[in-house]
Amino acid sequence: LPSLYFTAKTLRESALYEEAKDCSLGVLRNLGQHVVTLMNNDSLVTRIQKTKSMLVILDDAAILSMKQVEEDRVIWTMKFYLELIYTLQHMQSSKMVTISIQMMDMTLNNGLCCTSPLAFAIFGYLIVSLGDPFLGYRMGKLAINLMRKLDLVVDLSSTLTSIVYGLISWAHEPFQSIAEMHLAGHSSGNQSGDVSAAGWNYQQYLILSFVSGEKLPTVKSKALSFAKTQLAQKQKPVAYNALSI
Repeated sequence: LPSLYFTAKTLRESALYEEAKDCSLGVLRNLGQHVVTLMNNDSLVTRIQKTKSMLVILDDAAILSMKQVEEDRVIWTMKFYLELIYTLQHMQSSKMVTISIQMMDMTLNNGLCCTSPLAFAIFGYLIVSLGDPFLGYRMGKLAINLMRKLDLVVDLSSTLTSIVYGLISWAHEPFQSIAEMHLAGHSSGNQSGDVSAAGWNYQQYLILSFVSGEKLPTVKSKALSFAKTQLAQKQKPVAYNALSI
């Protein structure tokens, strides 16, 4: 399973999305998951409401005190579901909704594991996009607290920052403070080797800095400097997108 997991991840990072999806789907089928059936399920609205109802009943303390999963099969299933979500965002983003709900259901039924903070964050984004910014914001904050509880700050800080502050917290927090969180997420991504999340966080930092009042020439100077650094490291210069402001 570890070698297959890194195969799927490598295929995705190489932009071979169809191959990455097939790899994750194949493993999940062997783990007893009916993924294609889930992705084509017509009862999506019902499943979302059921999961939301469970989360309303459970307060934050109850979720944070849930037991941790010890069964390897469950942990690897969650890991491959998360990898599938990362792949689908480049292909069939609408299918991410069902996988997100499945990850939440597995977490609530089995307990916490290393992917749980991201499961809550992605579900929080889903809820915000469906018109419930308050529950979505609660899920985002829970994701941050779960990351700390499970001692996953080094591994997940940059990715969680990009999701929670980039896709959820904008409805509740000042843009300037969110920009500062993205800058911190950029730093943590560089430290952990997560260059993709680091770059995305810096792009959002630039945009929100401008929206918060920083002068355009200053923002452009930072964007060009960062783009040159990325090119020198043979990375795609995501900061160029910020120049469009």
